[in-house]
Amino acid sequence: EYRVLLRDGNIRWIHSRGKLETDNGSRIVRGALVDITKLKMAEEAIHDLSRKLMNAQEKERARLARELHDDLSQSIALLSVQLATLSSNPKDLAHVKDQLDRFVNEVERLATDVHRISHELHPAKLTQLGLEAALGGFCRELSAAHPLRIDFEADNLPRDLPQDPQDISLCLYRVAQESLRNVVKHSEATSARVGIKLEDGHVRLSISDDGNGFDPLAAKVKEALGLISIDERVRAVNGEVKVISVVGGGTEIEVHIPVASMG
Repeated sequence: EYRVLLRDGNIRWIHSRGKLETDNGSRIVRGALVDITKLKMAEEAIHDLSRKLMNAQEKERARLARELHDDLSQSIALLSVQLATLSSNPKDLAHVKDQLDRFVNEVERLATDVHRISHELHPAKLTQLGLEAALGGFCRELSAAHPLRIDFEADNLPRDLPQDPQDISLCLYRVAQESLRNVVKHSEATSARVGIKLEDGHVRLSISDDGNGFDPLAAKVKEALGLISIDERVRAVNGEVKVISVVGGGTEIEVHIPVASMG
């Protein structure tokens, strides 16, 4: 394999193969040249995508580590100090009660944060209660944590999808999770809707919002990792993704995945 520099400055990759034959004492070289530029470009694109996805994964791990260290661990340390101070001076009962009430609220907040982080790492509800319960729970939790109303509707969805080795359910959950996170981070939406149903051997998931919207083509050119991740997840289970968005007019993401053929 070697590269050829063309007159216009472009580079083409060439794969050459030859065979040496002898005919009546004279040498004849027979061979073939194959332009493999597109193959090389595809390989480079795959390597580039893998690198970006790994970087995104590391950033997410770093974010979770910061939450655990900067928020949870420091809050627990402060709570421990306050409890120690309170136990050393228990005379003012009214003050003690007020402090204990604050501690109870702080412990409840910490428990909620731990549950949220654990749920982000692995949605236990998905395996325990099924896709509908897991999606509904996530929508409620996200709506409670942010100024965003999320309506969730499931139609004809069984607890366990037909012939689903958890791949499809996890894919749909992660797509909804990533999409709604993008709504919270970027869209400035006040409301969103998540709908999922089983119909004609397909699971159909839709996530829509009333936010700023964006230009899907421009996002594709910029290689937005959120959309790339969604597309790769869905393609891995033989599904399709459609992104409908208009600047200033909100966004809708539709996912269709066949379930009858899986297994």
